[in-house]
Amino acid sequence: MALVARDVMQREVHSVSPNMSLADLERSFCDSGESGFPVVAEGNRLLGVVSRTDIVRKLAVEQSYAEYESAYYWDFGSPEPPAAGDDVALQIGQRLESLRVEDVMSHSPITVTGDASLRDLARVLVDRRIHRLPVVEDGALVGILTSTDLVRTIADGQLG
Repeated sequence: MALVARDVMQREVHSVSPNMSLADLERSFCDSGESGFPVVAEGNRLLGVVSRTDIVRKLAVEQSYAEYESAYYWDFGSPEPPAAGDDVALQIGQRLESLRVEDVMSHSPITVTGDASLRDLARVLVDRRIHRLPVVEDGALVGILTSTDLVRTIADGQLG
């Protein structure tokens, strides 16, 4: 019998709240060694996923915005342009302090059910260039399957 998602998924899933600060999220990344988490509401209802990549993407947007604002508000009669480095960094830091997980997460995650075949899971991970798939049953998060889980299954000789 072919293995399916529920055979290799992680059932104990570290998830985060949409209201968690980015500083607390980073601590969770460091403490767990993970690079992404499902974002859940009450009843373990999946709202999205968040990864370090999402934070880097948001940081790039915030940097562009801060640089634009800095140049926009520059007094063009002034002999010196604004001190972009320090001002921009300060603006980015101030804006990031107010952000929460819900501000950076992917809101429409790709999910699978527990009976999805490993071949199909691998194809989704490769085609979508993602590293984790939340496993959902009846709207609730029941597990997560990562690219590492698939590689471990192969390394352990479970695929035959």
